[in-house]
Amino acid sequence: MSDAGGGRTRRPAAGGPAESGTDAEIAALYAVAPERFIAARDALAKRLRGAGDTAGAERVRTLRRPSPALWAVNGLARREPGAIGALLQAAEGLRSAQGRLLAGETGDDLNRSAQAHRDAVHELADLGRGLLEESGRPASVIMVERIRRTLHSASLLEEARPLLAEGRLTGEVPAQGFGIEGVAAGPGDQRRRRDDPALEAARLDRERRAAARDTAERALEAAERARDTAMD
Repeated sequence: MSDAGGGRTRRPAAGGPAESGTDAEIAALYAVAPERFIAARDALAKRLRGAGDTAGAERVRTLRRPSPALWAVNGLARREPGAIGALLQAAEGLRSAQGRLLAGETGDDLNRSAQAHRDAVHELADLGRGLLEESGRPASVIMVERIRRTLHSASLLEEARPLLAEGRLTGEVPAQGFGIEGVAAGPGDQRRRRDDPALEAARLDRERRAAARDTAERALEAAERARDTAMD
């Protein structure tokens, strides 16, 4: 897979990172191999600043290096646009089926729609595994699950769908806060999690591990910025 990317400049999607700087520049940045991301990001921020776009430069500068899982998901948008389109279509079918059920209709097609969505997610997760292996990156069960989870959640979240389609996701999209197949968890579900010590402990453990991972990633990025500054 090429480290370069891009495409036509599109109108920035809602919730996207590209209010300044073009969508194509952001997409190209997330096509770069993770180990080269910091240097490419800082170069883009420097160019935007030199062009007088201070806000855009600051926005780009704060973008975080993608994890291998996120790099693979964004890469799928360039490598497998047809499969990504099929996933988004399946997700829309599932959202429609859920809406009909919540509106009091029979929802007879909910299981069929959910299965179609799962199949599309799993197909793309396997393709993402192939991208990791092709690039020489670890394709562990956990890493592939992170790809699967992001594909699942991003395809169902309105604000994430255009970013997924264009390869511009700036972070993995967690499944927390969602029930089966993306239906928002209600107060009763949240209360059950609080009342179940095992579920609550698992949630707290996930949050602690996520915080530790974020801290480690920020420290690594700070070290890389210091190294790049010393080399300038």
